[in-house]
Amino acid sequence: MSTQKEVSGAQKYVNAYIALAKPGAGDDLVAADLKRALTFRNMYEAKQTPKGDLEPEFGKVASAFVASLYGGSFGSADAARGMVNGWFAGTPEGQTALRRLYNAIEKGRIVAIEYELQNAYTSAIRSTKLQSVAADENNQPDDVRMGVAQVLAAQLGDVNGYKGSPVSVLGNKSAALGGLEQRLAIAESVSTTHGEGAAHH
Repeated sequence: MSTQKEVSGAQKYVNAYIALAKPGAGDDLVAADLKRALTFRNMYEAKQTPKGDLEPEFGKVASAFVASLYGGSFGSADAARGMVNGWFAGTPEGQTALRRLYNAIEKGRIVAIEYELQNAYTSAIRSTKLQSVAADENNQPDDVRMGVAQVLAAQLGDVNGYKGSPVSVLGNKSAALGGLEQRLAIAESVSTTHGEGAAHH
């Protein structure tokens, strides 16, 4: 039988997951970084680029954006390109978003280039924070972890006669958190009012 302490412990993690999975949840985490990154446009001049030159141009874009985030120059173009590729790999849209970035680079559209880079960075930072919360939860007692799984399973699976499985959540936490993110995005898109603490646009 779960104690009150274990229940409240589980709720703490559920609240953290929901806060990080909401649409726009990463915005506050990266606000200061993206303010610094406004210097990107001073470091990179967008121009139409032939398809055959997109890879080296992507290196220039990545170097300029990473340098704007962290100040000054940032090592080699290869290192910056690897970092930015890592951000996109961790986004829900992944390769689709990266293709949009390449398309924007090809057409020389600085606003679209900046938008895709900012979104990928925001998603990466939020993902890192989620992983940190998940790692901390994994070190909690079994009753706390099961309590978290039960709440997430109900959020994700209790619909139209289906019953969410806490065991499935425990077995694939990353998929469950991805599902929670999608569920909250859908809920926001069809809702006329925001719940308490929801992101405001």
